[in-house]
Amino acid sequence: MDHAGEIKEPSGPKRGPTTWQRARGLVGLLAAVVAFYAVMSSMAGGGNAGTGASYFLDAAEARAKLSALDGKTVRLKGNVITGSYRNQAGTTDHSFDIEEKGEVIHVRYQGPLPDVFKEGVQVVAEGTLTGDGTLKATEVVAKCPSKYEEGKVSQQARDKMQGSY
Repeated sequence: MDHAGEIKEPSGPKRGPTTWQRARGLVGLLAAVVAFYAVMSSMAGGGNAGTGASYFLDAAEARAKLSALDGKTVRLKGNVITGSYRNQAGTTDHSFDIEEKGEVIHVRYQGPLPDVFKEGVQVVAEGTLTGDGTLKATEVVAKCPSKYEEGKVSQQARDKMQGSY
């Protein structure tokens, strides 16, 4: 400070970041790029069973790629075929067939089934696919039937939707 109370700027050349600071910045940027790539890759489902990721297919697609998917973790979508469900009384051992576009995959599952599970409903089953077309499921999720599906809405509800109640 000079005698008038003013602050003087230091004189001399301004110094930029040191080499060490630049290196730390580049390492930080590289770490952020790698982390971003890892998150995006896992969200996109890239990889196979060894990385925890799985393929999502319908029964027809799985049947077409059966040899390539043998032993892989997959998620399969399909409709439970009426008359195919089997359960040994008193156990949580279940077996059923799912169908999509005329192609069938047999599913074996041990565990509790969702409350909305029944024959004819759409399910997604996740597990290991075998070369003979059997899915050894570790999880089964059933699609909840919508109360708004065509033909399942009462006349009173239709009148309200059309404004004539």
